[in-house]
Amino acid sequence: MKRLPVIWFVLTFMLLSSCKKDFSKITVSDWNPNVVAPFIQTELTLRNLMGIDSTLQTGEDSLMVFYYQRDSILNITADSLLDIPDTITSLYNFSLGDLMIEDITQEASVTLNDLLPYVDPAVADTLLANDGNTTIFPPFQLQSPVTVDISPFEQYEALTFSEGYFDVEISNELPVTLTNIRFDIVDVINNEVVQSAVIDQLLAGEVAHDTVFLQGKTLSNTFSYVINSVESAGSYPDSVLIDLSKGLGVQMNGRDMRVVSGFARIDNQIIYSTHEWVDFVLGDTRLWDILLAGGELQYHMQSNLNLTLNILLQLSSANVGGVVPENNFDLPANSFYESSWDLTNMDIDLTQDSSQPFNRMPIYLELVVQPTVNMVAFDSSDKVIATFAAREMSAEMVKGNLGKHLFPIDQDTIQLDLSFFDNIDGQIVFDDPVLMFNYENGFGVPLVAHTDLYGINPITGDHLDFGIDSIVFNYPSEEGAVIADSLIFDKTNSNIVDFLAERPDKLIFSGDYLTNWNNDTSNFVASTSSLTVNSEIRVPLVFSTSSLVFTDTVSFLSGSADIPVGSGALHLKVDNGLPFDLEISLLVPDSVTGEIIGHVDFDKIESAVVNADGNVLSPTLSDVTAVFDPSFIQSMSRANSLQLRAKTVTAEGGSLPVGLYSDYKLSVAISFEAKLQP
Repeated sequence: MKRLPVIWFVLTFMLLSSCKKDFSKITVSDWNPNVVAPFIQTELTLRNLMGIDSTLQTGEDSLMVFYYQRDSILNITADSLLDIPDTITSLYNFSLGDLMIEDITQEASVTLNDLLPYVDPAVADTLLANDGNTTIFPPFQLQSPVTVDISPFEQYEALTFSEGYFDVEISNELPVTLTNIRFDIVDVINNEVVQSAVIDQLLAGEVAHDTVFLQGKTLSNTFSYVINSVESAGSYPDSVLIDLSKGLGVQMNGRDMRVVSGFARIDNQIIYSTHEWVDFVLGDTRLWDILLAGGELQYHMQSNLNLTLNILLQLSSANVGGVVPENNFDLPANSFYESSWDLTNMDIDLTQDSSQPFNRMPIYLELVVQPTVNMVAFDSSDKVIATFAAREMSAEMVKGNLGKHLFPIDQDTIQLDLSFFDNIDGQIVFDDPVLMFNYENGFGVPLVAHTDLYGINPITGDHLDFGIDSIVFNYPSEEGAVIADSLIFDKTNSNIVDFLAERPDKLIFSGDYLTNWNNDTSNFVASTSSLTVNSEIRVPLVFSTSSLVFTDTVSFLSGSADIPVGSGALHLKVDNGLPFDLEISLLVPDSVTGEIIGHVDFDKIESAVVNADGNVLSPTLSDVTAVFDPSFIQSMSRANSLQLRAKTVTAEGGSLPVGLYSDYKLSVAISFEAKLQP
């Protein structure tokens, strides 16, 4: 798009148009060797001269401003900052462990009548003869062991104990004191002595106690007592009732029993009441709370037990609408169960593990053995295998500490439409250019961008550093809030003045950004959070120059070389309301080689009068004449266009920055004077 050089195209076009004449119809009698063409007077504002250009805007004060805007030069989304694993799988093995066995009791007795075959026959006869009478009870002692069988326990057939006790009670139902009582408790099936006991003295009516420690023992359900020794001194001198139905009472009480294997009927009992943990593996990112937007938590429970379990699963630190997700179900023996939870809108507290209060979701499990009617085989190593798989998770909001992470910024290019430079040679120094980054930030996370911001000179290929090393973005402190702010880079904090002076055609933006650069420890990110950065470049056309050259190409009338012109002049009367001096040349380039083969130079046109701020106070009137000879007309025969070149110097020799205002005017009056040859 053409700007200032358009002036010269307009002037030349008006000039040549005003001079067009059909010379072929001129006769000798009509010949006038001195011809002055009609003049044209026009008035142009700077807005007209700069042409139509969407990047050039006019401020309220009429100052012209180059303005370029580009949306989304940087767009960071939530999934860039937080990478939630698509699938998290956790596997747990729950061994059956030891089971509780309900307290059991079994009783037996040996009567005096049962003992008669094992004592001295004379004593046996005396006792037998006095059955039911009150008399002297004779002394006696057991001559050989007596076995007392106990009925089998009905609750089990065989057990291996991890803990528990058999309490044994021996009661003396005889009317005399017994001494030197020695007996063995025998596991009949395993033919093994479980416990040996000695009672030195047991008074009439007295009960003696002994305890069998069961830890580590494997026992059947059938026991007997082998009484190896019993003695009595009799009742002399006292007479007592002799009753052969009385004797020794035996009782075995099993209590506090836990078993690790066996074959038994099992009672209802809790075997697990525990929390397991699903780990969110996120590196050094530490999440405290996550609100999920979607996903599914699948679980599969495989039983290798011969027991039916009732299982309660509960996501104890989660809630959906204030309700804690849970499921209660039966897992049949040697079977499986599977189901899932929808994770949509599930809010999960990940801080419940005191040893690691982040990134861990607790799952509460309660495994309850259901009572069995029949005996079943079991072993503590039998397992229930639980698999949890969270799939296709997406987060609506997370809270925690995202850690320090470095993310790359993809290279982006901002095309700078500085087309008003296109036909300009020389140096321009803009006085107050500004690059502005406008951004909206919804991340509750400190971010700093390390930038590589540079341009490229399209002619030399040189890299031009913009001089911005890092950009720090403000961030919201409350969830749901969005910070809208701007970062301004001007001549005080960047190289923008020198950057534009080199006329880059593009601005290249790349680098990386770092989270929590200031060691912040509390962050939040929502699924809708983003950091969007837009750019604005605003360059008020206030500049200084000591040597600035505009060049423009204009067409001219074909057949100009046939005009019978010997010499002539171009007269320009200029009322200059622009804030710079002008030195103008009309150049003739060869249409084939582009070489300049002719030119006409004009005297300097004085700048308008400006104040100390570079603003025009009043225009300056100048009369300018350009003289040409026949060789200039002849050179035009080798050209198909003309070039107008204007060298400008801002006011006070280029030392004073001047502003270009759209209402600045340039008034021009043009006349053509030539001497014609017959």
